[in-house]
Order: sequence, then structure tokens, then C-alpha cells
Amino acid sequence: MSSLKYLRFSVNNDSQSNKLEEGITHLRGLEQHRLGYVNFSMAGDSWVGNIASLTNLTALYMYGCGIIGEIPPSFANLSRLQGLALSTNSLRGNIPAFVGALPLVGLSLSNNKLNGSIPSTLGDLSALRYLEMENNCFSGPIPISFAKLSNLEYLDLANNSLNGTFSFFILNNCLKLTLVDLSSNMLTVKISASTIPNFQLEYLGLRQCKITGNFPAFISTQYFIQHLDLLNNSLSGSILNWLWELTPLRFLSLTRNNFSGYFKFQM
Repeated sequence: MSSLKYLRFSVNNDSQSNKLEEGITHLRGLEQHRLGYVNFSMAGDSWVGNIASLTNLTALYMYGCGIIGEIPPSFANLSRLQGLALSTNSLRGNIPAFVGALPLVGLSLSNNKLNGSIPSTLGDLSALRYLEMENNCFSGPIPISFAKLSNLEYLDLANNSLNGTFSFFILNNCLKLTLVDLSSNMLTVKISASTIPNFQLEYLGLRQCKITGNFPAFISTQYFIQHLDLLNNSLSGSILNWLWELTPLRFLSLTRNNFSGYFKFQM
């Protein structure tokens, strides 16, 4: 098995997780290591060094593995990583600097207890397509360096403590975007009334983002939108009838705003 390239393992058993990671050091050629709900909460720290020794890894997925503590600094040795998923664990602390130097295409850190600011170096991940960091404790602003993520398709930062003012169309260079969710932070999201985006969204979550002014006109140009959540903002004016012309729309939430007037509801 020394030539094994791909290993996927899903189990919830402490003793097996220990044995698995003890033997993995012999798989020097391993390129993809996927662990789902393998319980490492009682496995000590030896597994970290074992995984960090697999320097040919291009994908490391450890979701729901009971990992406690910070993102291991020794993962910096995994310089070929294109996919890193550590979601649904109990990780704490900041995102380490080395993450911004990896050749990542996908980064998933959702459903942890990570905190601190989102490092601006994530904007240097020129190949990044998927960024999932929802349901953590991140604070501070969204880095303006995200404007450089020209390959980004999926951005989920919902349910954190991000703050400051964010100009939505800073993402206008992200031509491939299909999903943006900034909901339930402490952000003030600014949306220009005249700017037409270069992307076509399928999912837009801006719940509780302190948005003011009229209904965002750019949504009329989002011909593939299926999910639109603008709940709990300070939007005002009328809801324009073109909204019902967005035929792909499956979910719409406009509750807790200040809209007025009448609109023609069409089924």
C-alpha cells in the first residue's frame, strides 16, 4: 500500500482513529486524505505530526473529527494543498499566516470557534474557488484584498462577528461568483444604486446587514437567482414588480424592513 494515492475513511471510533494515523506515516505518496467523523478528541497530538509528514497531500478533509485547539502550525509543511477542509470541529484561535501561502482552490473552516480577523493574505489565493468560514467567531472587517479573488465562486462568511463597512461591489472582479452569504454579522453593507455586477448569483444572503435605501436594483440583473434573503435590514421604498420576473427564485425573505406601497403578486 505504499503507493496509495487516495484514502477515505469514515468511522466514529477512538481506537480505530489512533491506529489509522499511526499507520499512515508509511503512505508517503498519499495525495488525498479524507476523514469524515473520525473521532480524534481522545487521540492526543501524535496524529498531527503524522499527517504533517504527508508532504505530497493535495487534499486534506477532516470534517466532524472532534479536533480541539488551533489549526496545527505543522500543516505548513503541506505546501501542495489545494483543498483544506477542517469544518465542524472545535478549532479555536486565528487563521495562521501559512494558510495564505498555500495553493488553495477550496478552504472550508465552517462550524468551528475560530476568532480574530480574517487575514488579508487570503486575498492572495489566486486559484481559490470556494471559501467557507460561516459559523465561527471572526471579527473585524472583510479584507478588501478579496477583490483580487477572480476565480471565487462561493463565499460564505455568515454568522460571525464581522464588523465595519463593506462595499458589496468590491466583489465585482469575482466574475464567477454564484453564492455570497454575509448574513448575521455586525457589518454595514453598502450597495451602490447604479452599479451593475459582472457576476450572476444563484444565492444571495444579506440578512441583518444594516442595508439602507431602496430595494437593490442590481438584483434585477441576476437572472439565475434562486435564494434571496434580505431579512432584518432598513430597506425602504416600494418592491418593484420586476422581482416576480426572476423565475428561478425559490426562496425570498424581505421581512423586517421598511417597504411601503403596493405590489402586484404573481404566481
